[in-house]
Amino acid sequence: RQQYIKILADYQLKVGQLTPDSGVWPKTKLLTDFEQFCDRSHKETRELIEGAKKLQEQRNKGITPTQYVC
Repeated sequence: RQQYIKILADYQLKVGQLTPDSGVWPKTKLLTDFEQFCDRSHKETRELIEGAKKLQEQRNKGITPTQYVC
């Protein structure tokens, strides 16, 4: 979470004050770090979800926690 805040804060400092003419994302070339962060976060989230699904499948088959295969 702090990394996300830092990335957005850095972007905001580089862009400066937004105006009606600048739009919300006036310098999209500066968004590379943010886009990479989102890609990494998405991948990590998908991996967590897949791991949870596998554990639930094992639970559904009656496998006890000490027998889990991750």
